[in-house]
Formats: sequence, C-alpha cells, structure tokens
Amino acid sequence: MEERARVASIPSLNIHPLFTAAGFGLRVVGGKTGTDGRTFAYVMWTVPDGPAAKAGVQRGDKVLEWGGVSLVDRSFEEVVQITERADDVVDLVIEHAADT
Repeated sequence: MEERARVASIPSLNIHPLFTAAGFGLRVVGGKTGTDGRTFAYVMWTVPDGPAAKAGVQRGDKVLEWGGVSLVDRSFEEVVQITERADDVVDLVIEHAADT
C-alpha cells in the first residue's frame, strides 16, 4: 500500500556532503532491482527521531516518488540527481517494506 509522507529538511542533519537527502534524516539509494524485475529506490537508513522517521519512513521502504517525480525504473545516478534538487520540504510516496 502506498503512503504519502511530507518531510522537512533540517540543515544540521546534513551528515555527509554526498548524502543530500541526509538533511531529511534518511539515505535513499536507487537502481535496486525488485522481485518483479523493475528498478526501485530504497531507504537504506533513517536518523532516529529525524524528520523522515517522524513522518513514518522506515529502513527498507521503497520510495516511489520524491517531490512529485517518480523514482521507479531510475538508475542510481538519476535518483541522486532527483534527490539533490529537493527543496526544504519534500513530499514522498513510499511503500513500506512490510507491505510488499
């Protein structure tokens, strides 16, 4: 089941310059092949009590959309480019790992 989550960035959570999404309290990696053969972006980790965790995002969740842009069938590089363009608040469409 898909769920929408709104996540606000906290600049102090920018843990590493390569992880732009870290300001949202999560790490998203794209280009991972799912069981159906399609390519998805997955949440690799969340910061405990960070913005993403508070919005209900969990490790292992699929991120189907980031700020209105589909992450389905996107390469690792495309997902990095999309997540780097995020504003201070991003709307996500996620599928919880437990729901798949």
